[in-house]
Amino acid sequence: MGAASDSCAITLGKKRMTFVNLEPNDQETIRLAMVAVAEERVLEEPEFKTRVGVSLERFRAILSRWPDLDDGDDSSDECLAINNTLNEVLNGVGLPR
Repeated sequence: MGAASDSCAITLGKKRMTFVNLEPNDQETIRLAMVAVAEERVLEEPEFKTRVGVSLERFRAILSRWPDLDDGDDSSDECLAINNTLNEVLNGVGLPR
């Protein structure tokens, strides 16, 4: 398994692991993490964009299009929102139960 340092997608063989290539249960796990970050207010609005890469308003717009997301472009809002959410949940914020 290899990942480029400037890439949001992991490459397994010749297949990039973008959102659309994930199993439905993995997609749902990401959705739940994003909902928690958006709705539990674990990040205050002034720091939200800095830490997640998109504004809270844009983040909610991405969630509203679920599961019609394309994070294949590493600089896309979808890529930033998904990957930075996972980074925050795993390394940054604490989520209430």
